[in-house]
Amino acid sequence: MKRRGRWISQLALLFTAVLLTTGCAAGSGKAEQSGAQETTSAAESGASESGASESGKVQAALPDGIYTARFETDSSMFHVNEALNDRGTLTVKDGKMTLHVSLQSKRILNLFPGTAEDARKEGAALLQPTTDTVKYEDGTSAEVYGFDIPVPALDTEFPLALVGTKGAWYDHMVKVTDVKAEEASQAAAPEIPGLRFVKRMELRYAETFDIYFYERDFAVIDVQGAARYLLVPEGEQVPAELPADYVILKKPLDNIYLAATAAMSLFEANGALDRVRFTGTRAEGWHIDAPKRALESGAMRFAGKYSAPDYELLTSEGCDLAIESLMILHAPEVKEMFERLGIPVFVDYSSNEGHPLGRTEWVRLYGVLTDRSEAADAFFKAQCDELDGLKNVADSGKKVAFFAMNRDGSFVVRRRTDYVPKMIALAGGTYLGVGPDEPGRSSVQRVSREAFFEAARDADVLVYNATVEAPLAGLSELLEKDELFSDFKAVREKQVYQLGSDMYQSADAVAGLTRDFSRVLHGEEELGLSYLRRIE
Repeated sequence: MKRRGRWISQLALLFTAVLLTTGCAAGSGKAEQSGAQETTSAAESGASESGASESGKVQAALPDGIYTARFETDSSMFHVNEALNDRGTLTVKDGKMTLHVSLQSKRILNLFPGTAEDARKEGAALLQPTTDTVKYEDGTSAEVYGFDIPVPALDTEFPLALVGTKGAWYDHMVKVTDVKAEEASQAAAPEIPGLRFVKRMELRYAETFDIYFYERDFAVIDVQGAARYLLVPEGEQVPAELPADYVILKKPLDNIYLAATAAMSLFEANGALDRVRFTGTRAEGWHIDAPKRALESGAMRFAGKYSAPDYELLTSEGCDLAIESLMILHAPEVKEMFERLGIPVFVDYSSNEGHPLGRTEWVRLYGVLTDRSEAADAFFKAQCDELDGLKNVADSGKKVAFFAMNRDGSFVVRRRTDYVPKMIALAGGTYLGVGPDEPGRSSVQRVSREAFFEAARDADVLVYNATVEAPLAGLSELLEKDELFSDFKAVREKQVYQLGSDMYQSADAVAGLTRDFSRVLHGEEELGLSYLRRIE
């Protein structure tokens, strides 16, 4: 679930809301908070100025930023989850308001901004659910569906239709009221002895990390549930009495060993490829040009794969950081050896992001690591803009099975909360999950041959994930793996595609692959595909 504690606005931006009725102009800044008391009072003033007046008329729009707001409905069966006190997160961007609410269960499948009659029409742009995790007072938690709802006006009722698991559409009237500055304070940030907290990075999609900024350019990267890293600027000392569980990263970080293959393109995107001196993949293993060229020129060196790094080479050439994928969790002795050698280890959890662009947003984390935040932010915005162009894609009515096969005959599928199923949903398709999602942080799970065939036999589109095993030469090879594929609807209709390894090595793959899914699902394959390839 998206974390609802983002720092929301600099003081100058929020004063704009207070000055709106006097005609005064003020400069705007990023939607981040630098002081709890001042921000709350200023945003409350802004909400008063820009919300509905006592006569019920909606006045000026809220300034861009993030707020909390009350979500009122006309039904006791349709409301915000009880753990959130009827409130959601209101995001205002470019004058448009969107309220994210987490509901009480997963029984409501879609919402529609309008009437139930219009929602039933062909091509209606339905709101797709997110999978949110809510925490209750007793310490338990649950996964529920959430929705991003366009808000036409504050304190004014508007129609919102819903459809549940029974398939029937219902009309409701809802209202967004009681707008306040998002409750956030310095207490929410890690306390670093001797350093004043400044602001928290506002994240749009990423859920697995937070970044906190402190005076004198110190920063904390909190990879949730995994580790906390303190970034120490060049020339500064590690603060005294720092808790022992922090991993210290001393800038500049310019002799990096990058074994997390998927992160390489993010370094390229933010212009920091020159900071990567060592890689865990040989030149022939790369499907993108930049690291291949760097290895061939000697600017980058192969220093052993993640499970067997060349410690002698890394220590002799002054490696200052090892960036590993989650595979390092299967080789704990490697991490321990790095630590004994004084080389800090950073573990990339981007593959656990729930939203497709959550994975891409890790470019901003690497921008902070390498002092290339401006380039990273620009790249990420461009990717968001491209994916935004697919938001109103019509539902194709088609079902997609996305899978890989192991040599032992088992199948590997994505969990429903993974970013690939969300890409398929954004593209207008329905992902076919196999069995219940297993607990844990992994984005994939193994299922039996029988379970996969039962779930995917009637899929309209089959996508073979060729990043696990070698790509298929053709449909005949798929049938050789298992003759029962001949009974699949997608095989009979020749709607079988495969995804190559280049997708996981490309920074712009999220928008590109989502576009591919959309073209396949809507019969627009002639426009070209970037990552999916039809298996003939």
